[in-house]
Amino acid sequence: MKTLALLMVVAIFQCVASDIPANRRVMYWGWETGASISRTLQCDGRDVSNAVAIVCGPNHNLALLATGEVVGWGWNRSGQATGISVQSLEFASGTVRLDGQPLKSVRSLAIGRNLSYALLESGQVAVWGDASPELLDHAHRLRDVQLLAASEGQFLVADRNSKITLWPPSMMAAGQAPATSINLLSVVISGTMPNQSSGMALLRDGTVVRWGHVPDVPPGLSNIVAIAYGEGERTSRGHGLALKADGRVVGWGDNVWGQAQPPPNLSEVVAIAAGSTHSLALRKDGTIMGWGDNRWGQLNIPADLVGVVAIAAGGYKSAAIIRREE
Repeated sequence: MKTLALLMVVAIFQCVASDIPANRRVMYWGWETGASISRTLQCDGRDVSNAVAIVCGPNHNLALLATGEVVGWGWNRSGQATGISVQSLEFASGTVRLDGQPLKSVRSLAIGRNLSYALLESGQVAVWGDASPELLDHAHRLRDVQLLAASEGQFLVADRNSKITLWPPSMMAAGQAPATSINLLSVVISGTMPNQSSGMALLRDGTVVRWGHVPDVPPGLSNIVAIAYGEGERTSRGHGLALKADGRVVGWGDNVWGQAQPPPNLSEVVAIAAGSTHSLALRKDGTIMGWGDNRWGQLNIPADLVGVVAIAAGGYKSAAIIRREE
């Protein structure tokens, strides 16, 4: 039985290609590249240059492009990165293709260990990778989805009527997940406990609620504008991060590697991300601060990395979208 939880990401991005400059590249570092190496994401031999969002899982990653298409990279034996399974090629990168055609009209992405999910402009959900027939059938039936989150063996959606649905269905009762998304801004869910739904939700009033196996939220936590959750290792309950409206970061939960303890001088933060045992913060000036575990080089942020507009973390790796002047 698997016990390692996964990174959960939920966000909604609505992009028009002409609104995004063609100079937003993706860099990544950590487990996939080696401790002292960072790489620029390429597709078909060229740098990806119009990324608008990225998500990282334990062993593969996805980038949403301004065109509504998706590029995946990382482990790909089940086709979780590119939609096309290549048993002889463990690591791959490329445009995601389903049924032989590029996946298009994507609004947001979520990721699990060997699974990928995309929320489409139509309100439907696309799934690829190591998916069971039952999961594929369930996803195919979904309509009018507005919010999407995923973890190992589980995924959560909310429709335009604010009804929340979890897969598998038994998870709704097992972990006391919210039944409605009326007051929710974002959600992260955890796969730490295989038979229990766990997660956190950011509410519209700036507070955070949790359920299941994730660590308790600090008392009095308020004025929050973003949340992130790092899944931890083995039986760990993981760690949580919250970004306050004043640009400060609060951390809690598992702190074996210092991942739940932001640097005391950290300020002017505009985005946060959490891997298994490390944390990242994007500052207003376009630079990244990292803390926690660095066994795989996930905190070896390139010294010349500036102009960052988005960050992601998952497992033991990190990624960023960089705006570069041509």
